[in-house]
Amino acid sequence: SEFPINCRCGVNGDGHKLQMEGATILCDDCGNWSHVACQRGGQASNLGKKAKFVCDFCNPPMPWATLSRVQPSRRKYAEHRVDRAGKGALARRGKYWYPVRLIQLDNSQSSWLVQWWRLCMFPPEYPTLMSKREPILLEDLVDELWNDKQHRRKIRLGHWVHACDVPHDEDLIERFQDVPFPDDVHLVLSSHVDELQTLLKDLHPESHPDHPVSQYLLKKEQRADSSGGYSIKFYGNLSIIERAQVANWFFHNIPGAQQTIHLWLGCSPLAHAFTLLIAHQEFGQLSTNREERSRQLQTAWEYLVERTGMGFNPVDVDHECLSALEERMFTDSVEAGAAGNQQWGLDAGSHQNGWNPYEGLPSHWNVGDREYSETELKVSCQTTSVLIPCLKTFDLAWSSLQWR
Repeated sequence: SEFPINCRCGVNGDGHKLQMEGATILCDDCGNWSHVACQRGGQASNLGKKAKFVCDFCNPPMPWATLSRVQPSRRKYAEHRVDRAGKGALARRGKYWYPVRLIQLDNSQSSWLVQWWRLCMFPPEYPTLMSKREPILLEDLVDELWNDKQHRRKIRLGHWVHACDVPHDEDLIERFQDVPFPDDVHLVLSSHVDELQTLLKDLHPESHPDHPVSQYLLKKEQRADSSGGYSIKFYGNLSIIERAQVANWFFHNIPGAQQTIHLWLGCSPLAHAFTLLIAHQEFGQLSTNREERSRQLQTAWEYLVERTGMGFNPVDVDHECLSALEERMFTDSVEAGAAGNQQWGLDAGSHQNGWNPYEGLPSHWNVGDREYSETELKVSCQTTSVLIPCLKTFDLAWSSLQWR
């Protein structure tokens, strides 16, 4: 049966051929499928059997629409839930907590598959996880703990880059080293290292007549620019994040790439890497037959050219998710109560590397509509064994604030 995927995250194609994790949901209007975990605020998660789902392509959200501001005025800690795919949460890594996007609850309902925020700054004793997904036990997950100062005080935050500090659009391509590449990108491109290195060492298109990008340059009689590279602006339906990930991979895996960024970033070698990635997405393993392989690459190149700049602009769903989570975590207002007054970690200890998570946040999150008490910022001097929902038992003892 047909399984057309057309998700707001930018994934598009035959769902039977695409490598995907997590549940999908059918749009009742267009008949395309989307990732449940890519929908704003987890709105597609846990829908009833008769509930209707309409994707963003069929019903675009208003520019000012935000789910992050739909908050209950008062909630008790027992109501804190980590139960919706697509919602943001905090996950424990060692003694610190970092933002994640919930992907799918496992069958035993004891853990969630999560996507770590790509710009978490984990301590060196932990492997790099920014671009990876992994299962996290429920006891190591919490939501934003809205209106719950007691439990916020018990959580030490890890260091990460705030959503508001992330560059957008082409700026992100220029800062590709901030965007780690996932395993699937490495799996696809690692078998083409020699091919890409050869192209980088000799950029002249006539030296690589089998490459579609070279055929394009020869047909256009395009000359090298002043830096010596051949500028190519095609990227198909690859999102900003995916392009930055491929650039990061190229930088770290192609010999000579780190000294010659001006010759491949936005130029023919990176365009060929995009072509290879799309070809693998469409055909799986490339054929060993020269003619068939050439046809596959040409099909991928045509897709790369035709889809550039067309249609719906893919959404950075991880950035969107973090932005909503951070707004719920750091809003200071009457609705947020005393929990909004810089309570994170007050009784537990300093945040990672003395990080101040409140620095640089959007000013409108500080609503200024409540009266404050000096007692709200007092640190408990007691050493207590505490058990809170979704958290393990741990000792609380701390005598000074390093970040205030």
